[in-house]
Amino acid sequence: MEKIKIGGSKPHFGNNQLRLGGGLKKDHDYQCAGWLQFRTGKGEDGRQLPQTNEQRAAIQEAYQTLLDLALKHGNGQLQLGLSIKEKGEPGGVWPVLERPLLFLDIPEDLRQNYSRPNFGDDDDSSETDRPQF
Repeated sequence: MEKIKIGGSKPHFGNNQLRLGGGLKKDHDYQCAGWLQFRTGKGEDGRQLPQTNEQRAAIQEAYQTLLDLALKHGNGQLQLGLSIKEKGEPGGVWPVLERPLLFLDIPEDLRQNYSRPNFGDDDDSSETDRPQF
């Protein structure tokens, strides 16, 4: 079987720039959440227009596909890796500040059926434990 190559320098999702409203503090914990949505444009008030029913149905179908893939190929786990970089010198490298992971939301009734290997990223010394959702 031929190996499928996934380019490490070409993310599946991206944002050309991000400006945080406040500075992050190293001694604080933060939480990150994500969702799929279509770009719909903005209304007169400047806010993003709501998704149409057809768009919502397509997003639900995409989520269901991701869920099916997580259950089939990922032992109930699918994650989205992020890279947060700080702007460097003009034309230079943007150094990575953090690499948080977002995990696909698995419905509670399906979570109980899957365990994941312990990769040493938690305090539990058992060989397997329940996923942390």
